[in-house]
Amino acid sequence: MFFPLPTYRVAGMRVIEVHEALDLASSPRVLGELERLVRTGGDAGVVVDLPTACLTSTGVEALEHLAEVAARRRRRLCIAARRPLTRRVLSITGADQVLAVHPDLAGALGRS
Repeated sequence: MFFPLPTYRVAGMRVIEVHEALDLASSPRVLGELERLVRTGGDAGVVVDLPTACLTSTGVEALEHLAEVAARRRRRLCIAARRPLTRRVLSITGADQVLAVHPDLAGALGRS
């Protein structure tokens, strides 16, 4: 069963909370919802808030794809990777070189 991702707006940015693991099983469904949210609305940017510690290579690929979608829409995409393990996965894969990764939501919103 799928529940829509929680979203809210702060300072012209759409924040999308992803509370589940981004892995082989969930990534296609979650990515579809993330893409829909990035493509709609007039927000200047989007923050994907990842409070979960489970991020696999499939999830990393999904986030990189989402960055391409956001770029085509001329929207800024930031990742709030709250857990050290999540940031480590993004670092090991090199995704932190192409994604704007922040350790908390305030940083992703440009408020730190």
